[in-house]
Amino acid sequence: MRRILIKEIIVINRHGEVESIYESEDGGEDESPFGFPEGLPFDNSFIQDSSPKETLARLSVFIEQLALQAELAHQEEKKSVTASGSNDVLITRILTNEFSFYTKDNPLSIEEYAILIELISKKASRLPPNIHLLLATIAVYWSDNTVHNCALYVQSPILSGEKPIVHHFAKEHSPPEDFVYLDKDDGLLPISPDKYIHRYSPLNILQNAGVALNDLNQFGSAIRIVTAEGIAFITSTAICLDLEFHVAEQNLINLLRQLNAVGIPLPLYVSQVISSHTIEPQSEFVFSGLSQADDTFMHVEGLQYNKKIILETAFGVKAILYFHSPKIVEIPHRADILFEYFRSVGDPRYIWESILDHPPTIHSASRMAAAKDALGLIAMYYRLGMPTAYDYYNNLLIQKDGEGKELEFDNEREEESDNEEEGEGMELESNSKEENEEPYTMEDIEEIELRVKRRLENKDE
Repeated sequence: MRRILIKEIIVINRHGEVESIYESEDGGEDESPFGFPEGLPFDNSFIQDSSPKETLARLSVFIEQLALQAELAHQEEKKSVTASGSNDVLITRILTNEFSFYTKDNPLSIEEYAILIELISKKASRLPPNIHLLLATIAVYWSDNTVHNCALYVQSPILSGEKPIVHHFAKEHSPPEDFVYLDKDDGLLPISPDKYIHRYSPLNILQNAGVALNDLNQFGSAIRIVTAEGIAFITSTAICLDLEFHVAEQNLINLLRQLNAVGIPLPLYVSQVISSHTIEPQSEFVFSGLSQADDTFMHVEGLQYNKKIILETAFGVKAILYFHSPKIVEIPHRADILFEYFRSVGDPRYIWESILDHPPTIHSASRMAAAKDALGLIAMYYRLGMPTAYDYYNNLLIQKDGEGKELEFDNEREEESDNEEEGEGMELESNSKEENEEPYTMEDIEEIELRVKRRLENKDE
């Protein structure tokens, strides 16, 4: 079986532009442990008085900068993989920390979010296969007058001429400390998760925005990915506090059930991702090989970064990129998740044989032992008969959320208690907080992009 390797590039952009950037009193830069400027306010003309179209242009150029870094790293790493004579599948992925694309004064409107997605798609369409971008997170002013803390997972096209695949999802649990914006009356705009059984569902609001919708390969932040070589794996993401509410594994389990219901083979290999401001990845929340983009706990499990660059960026002042060696995508080691595979195939030997065909790294050896122990239990229940085994095992492994409540894993989205009717055929709604904004076109933004790039070039000289 071909192994899947992911070369992670962790990008720490602090809080995008939602906070001021700082320099030290003597004019030099003081660095925190992750290299961020601290001290007195820093005058940055890119940030001050930026119109919506200028903000979109700078966001787009920043994402293009990250995509270029991923492309260069991917080409270099492919040479090493080819030279080694292995047939491993290589993915190169950008992971950004939470709030990396937060704008200074106002969240993006739905229309601006759709334009940004179009700009990202145009740039990603020029990338070679097997390059992924997790762009987290973007503040979007939703049609229900709340702010959604959104992320985009972008996959470059498998074949030339195809469009990239872009998936949208949003943070589900926001603590009081999260950044908030003001409405036009200077009141606080509430933060809200996506609501799928609701007239303001992303399936309605984003239907013309260029993201994959009603996709059997997605359940929330869990996404089934097929590489250019035809090998499938799953990546499941928690955005900060979502980790403690088991959102990543809940979405993973629901995705497995969704795939199984339509007869799609379940990928055994799962990449677990956290994009956060600061949250410690305690072992009880880890179910597979973990990569985390975080101000404090940035890491790719089992690896040290081997290269670091400070990038002068079009959005904000600078970002810090940490390049890691490729990491093998693992089989989940948690018994509750393995049992979902068992429910599908009906025979634990399938998973056992896959583990044997996937020699563990030193880092994952103990986890594979735990997985085998879990499979031993599953095999015992298997002999009792499937219904008995399932009932007994579910009672044995009750998942808890961050408040100690039991989690229920269902294929149906949880209905919201607001009595709103589900909308059908809803177009993108105008929900901008700014009134009488001057209209602009894609050509206007692309023209501004050229100016932004020239300014960056002048800064480098």
